[in-house]
Amino acid sequence: MTRLLALTLVVTALGCALDPARDKRPSRALIGANARHFQAPIKRSQVAFRDTNPPAKEMTVDHEAVSATAQFTMSMRHRTYAGGELEAGVLEGAGSSTAGMYGVFGVELPFAGGALGGELASGWRTVRYSMEGADFSKVVIEPRLRASVWLSEFVTLAATGGLTLGEQSVWMAGVSIGVHSSPFGRWR
Repeated sequence: MTRLLALTLVVTALGCALDPARDKRPSRALIGANARHFQAPIKRSQVAFRDTNPPAKEMTVDHEAVSATAQFTMSMRHRTYAGGELEAGVLEGAGSSTAGMYGVFGVELPFAGGALGGELASGWRTVRYSMEGADFSKVVIEPRLRASVWLSEFVTLAATGGLTLGEQSVWMAGVSIGVHSSPFGRWR
């Protein structure tokens, strides 16, 4: 997995460095933290009363996670942007972990001191609920809302909230610091 993450970062960096229009499209890097709430993958009502192989306890309770995120995006036409995001963190149980790698597409509407927008993150996420448990990996789709304010000419502070679509609800909220390649107001 480490090699895949490193390869993704190298390809992204080379793609930006070799882009012939790189000085015409602003980019940004967001570094932040997320809190996630994972609903129980298996509801207690789905477990038969006399089941001889009951599911593990961690599969029938909700979980909380904290993760670090790094997102890199480049602006496109009509106030849209696209890029990628990496996420890694832990759940509350010993030996637990979560990681994800997403493609991100969004639209942003600037205002006097910041921007409001929506984005769609889609990609791969894996979760391990305990040291003895198996990894659960799947493709996810997560719509999000983002609000950001400019702190200086090249730096923003953003808050994000979203919900993973599918049979297991995963709510997320996060904050991040953004470093932009273009000064405030140039690309509005």
